[in-house]
Amino acid sequence: SSTGISPYQLAFGRRQRHPFNPPATTFVFSKPHDYWTQVIKYRNAALKQAKQHIIHQQEQSKIRFDKNRPHPNFVLGDLV
Repeated sequence: SSTGISPYQLAFGRRQRHPFNPPATTFVFSKPHDYWTQVIKYRNAALKQAKQHIIHQQEQSKIRFDKNRPHPNFVLGDLV
């Protein structure tokens, strides 16, 4: 994928639960607010990583595209 992260993870800040996978480790936070703080930190880090991955993929696509492209030199008066 171009982001390297699933859309579910970007939207909800965690991996999707599947019925055949065992439940994830349980975390206990001292305050409910701590959970949301961690979710926001994870989501911001995931979005930053996704943006960097997209930029990298775009650069790689440009390199692949330009590899087989001729670079014509035009002079004033040439018919194009």
